[in-house]
Amino acid sequence: MAQNTFQLATFLPVLLRERLAADPQATPVPQHLALDGALLFADISGFSKLSERFAQGGPEGAEKTSACLNTYFANLIGRIEAHGGDVFKFAGDALLAFWPKATTGRRARARLTAAWKFNAK
Repeated sequence: MAQNTFQLATFLPVLLRERLAADPQATPVPQHLALDGALLFADISGFSKLSERFAQGGPEGAEKTSACLNTYFANLIGRIEAHGGDVFKFAGDALLAFWPKATTGRRARARLTAAWKFNAK
């Protein structure tokens, strides 16, 4: 059971994992939580056209689309986490990342810039 819990936890933002660890018996109901920090919304420009082109290749095209997304997200997530951020949500070819207040201001701009330099490559 512990292994399953660990595997599921990898799909949750760090902030939520920390809250659940602090109170494992908490009732899982929707809650409002105000946070101070910086958000990054990253979306792949032109992804719809790219996926349409890959789709013409049938199942192999779908595999190429999946591989493309996996590579992009793996690199971006690595940079976000390496610079103190946490991925909150995925939506298709986009993601939402958060840096808590402790990393805002000049430090947050530097971290966001470092994470975003990935796109120039």
